[in-house]
Amino acid sequence: MTGGLVPQGSDYPMPFNRTLVYRAWSGILLVVAFCAGCSDINWERDYDKGMQRAIQQQRRVLLQFYSPMCSDCRRMDDEVLSDPDVQRVLARYLPIRVDMMFNRRLAEQMNVVLTPTFVVMRPERTGMNVIASRSGFSDKEEFRLFLIKNALY
Repeated sequence: MTGGLVPQGSDYPMPFNRTLVYRAWSGILLVVAFCAGCSDINWERDYDKGMQRAIQQQRRVLLQFYSPMCSDCRRMDDEVLSDPDVQRVLARYLPIRVDMMFNRRLAEQMNVVLTPTFVVMRPERTGMNVIASRSGFSDKEEFRLFLIKNALY
């Protein structure tokens, strides 16, 4: 067997291309790794649309700046945002998640320099007012208390 092909006379219906199989599995694993932290949170991905909804509904916003390559972002998804207690508190907010790489101007306006960064905002007559922000990884309890404190403020 040379070049990754199935030997002649085999019952295998088609040649086996090892490179193609590796690429296919790599793509599948990348999707699984990216979505492993996908929680039940219904993130709004469009900042402007999310802000309009928040103002119309008079709801506080939890804006997350993230990056798909950020290990702390994945940890937050896997260990914190997937927690039912955190999700119960987060239900008070309209969650918006933006990729920092594609929203650099917004990140600069809010002085965001690293991911993950969470910004809590509340609606006011003139728009949205930033209440608090937190950057980096937080454990479940610490993040839940951050959400509770800023939901009441």
